[in-house]
Amino acid sequence: MTDTYNKLIGKVLNLHVVLFAGDRGTSHADLDWPARIKIVHGIAEGMSYLHRELGSSDLPHGNLKSSNVLLGPNNEALLVDYGFSNMVNPSNAAQTLFAFRAPEAVQHNQISHSCDVYCLGVVILEILTGKFPSQYLITGKGGTDVVQWVETAISEGRESEVVDPEIASSRKWVGEMKKLLHVGSACTESNPVQRLGLEEAFRRIEEIRSEGGHGQESRTIEVLPCHRRGSAGSQQFENQGPFDPSRRRHGTNSFGSEDNIELGNS
Repeated sequence: MTDTYNKLIGKVLNLHVVLFAGDRGTSHADLDWPARIKIVHGIAEGMSYLHRELGSSDLPHGNLKSSNVLLGPNNEALLVDYGFSNMVNPSNAAQTLFAFRAPEAVQHNQISHSCDVYCLGVVILEILTGKFPSQYLITGKGGTDVVQWVETAISEGRESEVVDPEIASSRKWVGEMKKLLHVGSACTESNPVQRLGLEEAFRRIEEIRSEGGHGQESRTIEVLPCHRRGSAGSQQFENQGPFDPSRRRHGTNSFGSEDNIELGNS
């Protein structure tokens, strides 16, 4: 592991730890609504980049969850574990990778590109509600089924009741929170055909953030570690068929390297 990578890790916080620290200390208190929408936007933008530019991988990420999102000094989102799916034995993938816990994967062992969107939706709902998702647990015992909880609240018009109390008091932003809640719910539709596409999810998140005027500063999103894109890297991800674990590539991972992906204004 390079000195650069070590220095980078030393400057960041784990999103999952910040959300669920036992004492909910200073770091959690700093996650006000502008910070949370910025984090969500950064995660969606990074995932959009992976789907668009690195589509030659069988799954662009495959293991997106809050513990694989690091936060930089200004709440920049840094995505880690990219490419990890290529190192996992297919027989152990369901126990190791969160994408394999999307409904279609659990029920029918169908792994598609839409699984990443489901993972993004769970992270969004986790950030909005401040609840630990039971979806992260293999046994399903413990935590909160944030997908079902939010779906029920939306159907009953009780969206504001599921928002983390730490940010729910920010009345002027409640409308934005509700809109993002609907995006998260649309990303976690049990039927992948009805689920939002990643680009559409990113567009809606970007629209919510822009309407709220939550800063348009330029930043860099890190995706660590990451495969180097080969000659097939420009192939559009949408042109690929359903994911087949037997076709998983076993190429070299660039662990110990740092990829700076400039994504322009946000």
